[in-house]
Amino acid sequence: NRRRKPYARARYRNYNRDSGRFTEAVESIQAIAQYGQENRVLRQYDRVQRRIVAQGLMEARIGRKYGFGRSLVLSAAKRACQGFWIWQYRHNALDAAMIMYLNMLTEQLLASFGGYASLLERIYDGVEPTRVLVKLLNETPAIADPPAAAPVAVPRRAGIEFKNVRFAYRGRKGAVLRGFQLKIRPGTVLGIVGRSGAGKTTIQNLMTRLFDVQEGAVAISGRDVREWPLDQLRGLFSHVSQNGGVFFSGARLWDVIRFARPE
Repeated sequence: NRRRKPYARARYRNYNRDSGRFTEAVESIQAIAQYGQENRVLRQYDRVQRRIVAQGLMEARIGRKYGFGRSLVLSAAKRACQGFWIWQYRHNALDAAMIMYLNMLTEQLLASFGGYASLLERIYDGVEPTRVLVKLLNETPAIADPPAAAPVAVPRRAGIEFKNVRFAYRGRKGAVLRGFQLKIRPGTVLGIVGRSGAGKTTIQNLMTRLFDVQEGAVAISGRDVREWPLDQLRGLFSHVSQNGGVFFSGARLWDVIRFARPE
């Protein structure tokens, strides 16, 4: 299993990629067809599938190699037992019926080893995705509550202010927001429009602290969002995406709007 573990982990990572690519392709099928990108998407999907197959074959080869060795050892043990019983038979220590009985018990015992090995294989296959999930759930988030964060008294209507904000995504050239200033007074209804990549979603992500600003500050109700308890801060917002909004099966749009505060 130690030899197979790297291939199993890589295979499950590619399962995740496979699932993600499939979901994205289904959600964006209209755009894919509209812009003639079917072959490119299929090639990307095919590469992931080929990696899964290759990693599965490597696991199978390693399992077959050790499976042959295991069978050889069990066969040798069986032959050794039979040789010992024949020796005892020749010295009148066992009769033929007892040898047949012992041989039957040995067959059942060795067959049970194969059953246990198969059970361990199934457990091993089930443990790997569980390990990935547990690792993901135990990850320490980069953004956490500030020390000794206390709940904030929030008025019925709160104002929002961006103060000279600069933000850039890691690994991307250039900042999405530079010297960004915005003040939304309490009770205001505001629409922000712009081309794709202009920073509309980034503004929302900075308000909920999915990311932190590199310069400047974001304040809600006059208090920097970095001083808010995360649960309380994120419970202030509702969100309906441009893809229709309903991201759980059986949910209604109303359920999405009140997702952060079901009550």
